[in-house]
Amino acid sequence: MLVVAGIPRCGTTYVANAVGWPHERGVIKTHGLAPPESLGDPMAGRVNEALARGGKALFIFGDPLHAVMSTLKNQFNKVHFRNCGCAFPRDLLEKDWLHYEQMFDSWMKPQPFEVLRVRYETMPEHFGAFKEFLGFMPSFAPWRARAACPFPNMPREKLLKVYGRLADKIAKAPDVSLEGI
Repeated sequence: MLVVAGIPRCGTTYVANAVGWPHERGVIKTHGLAPPESLGDPMAGRVNEALARGGKALFIFGDPLHAVMSTLKNQFNKVHFRNCGCAFPRDLLEKDWLHYEQMFDSWMKPQPFEVLRVRYETMPEHFGAFKEFLGFMPSFAPWRARAACPFPNMPREKLLKVYGRLADKIAKAPDVSLEGI
């Protein structure tokens, strides 16, 4: 079993597709917290069970300011919000309703299972780490780097007020790390 987890809009779908999701049985994609926490994520039970039975996890994270701007631009629906522990869409510039910081903290702390953590922005530099961790090379689609400032009309001050602490944590995190091996 393989769990592909990550902050929304940071490459979880890109990585999940590269390892065979949704067609490959045994690949679970989630935007939930690391076990045993859940925030109501409907995938939490499957994630907990998969990792308790010796499964591995990939955690993908990236610049939260870009992630939030992309979420706002792509107008996520109620399902996306529910999967992140939020009952209905809220103003993401008011509060971290999707629990990005809690998600990052939960996956970055020591885990009793194997987890490879990779920064979205440097992912192509670490494709070899995926191969080493998984035992096979995922079928990555051609890489498209994010633009430096994809949404120039977003209120940066509001973003920093809500997500600045998380942005600092992520800036200090290693680009790639292994746990539980």
